Amino acid sequence: MATLAQLQQNPLFQRQQARNAAGANQNALNALRTNPQHFLSNIPVTCSAGAGHVTALNMNCGFSLNTAQTELKIGINVSAVGYPNRITVPILESPTRGSAGPQLATRLAPAQRFALGAGAQLWITDQQSGCTVIALDWGGNQYSLFHLLPYQNADFGRMARAVFAVSSSARSGIKNSSLRTESTQVVNASMIGGAQPQRYIMLQSQHNARRGQYMQVLGVNRNGGWEFYRQMQGFNGVGFTVISVELAPWRPWNEYFYHDL
Repeated sequence: MATLAQLQQNPLFQRQQARNAAGANQNALNALRTNPQHFLSNIPVTCSAGAGHVTALNMNCGFSLNTAQTELKIGINVSAVGYPNRITVPILESPTRGSAGPQLATRLAPAQRFALGAGAQLWITDQQSGCTVIALDWGGNQYSLFHLLPYQNADFGRMARAVFAVSSSARSGIKNSSLRTESTQVVNASMIGGAQPQRYIMLQSQHNARRGQYMQVLGVNRNGGWEFYRQMQGFNGVGFTVISVELAPWRPWNEYFYHDL
């Protein structure tokens, strides 16, 4: 009788294991799209969309559970090398707009728009630890999403740095304010003919990061529109919570009722 080690070297056994893993990933995708709140309340997710300012539709984005099926990874880092049994899914990827170097030139560039029917099943951006993410509904089934990295402490003025030294809460508040100002500039640059968005979401993670939490924002295409969720988990990987975030009406006199709890 063959030993387990011998079985594991058998090509037929290996192909069957690969089919099982791919089947588990497809089941995970189906569960995520069918009941996002339930899925995200049980499986921590980490997404990777890279750096830059151009949101793009990736028809072959990697999607894979880990071996123990206790964590899900989505994005450009889920390659055939590290995740040979991954499945590929059409996904919109919104990279992180950097706060230093060459990326400063395009940090406040207009956000791209995508039709609901463009084919994407999910919308991802990098995990946040102090960043700001904004999703916009322009009407006519046109949507945008962008992700701003905060500036480093040293990039702020002397008075702000003095405040940072004595209050982490004040530091988070000042950085959030700076990111909201820049977010307004991106939204204004993204308008066509001066037409404002109809609805929006702003998700800021400065205070979450101060409390030792990552935030992952994920969009799911279902029920005739984009539904957005944020999943928080500790830096130590212990404990996580999920909130479904509603698109709110855009008000030019009070743009941002933001979520940073």
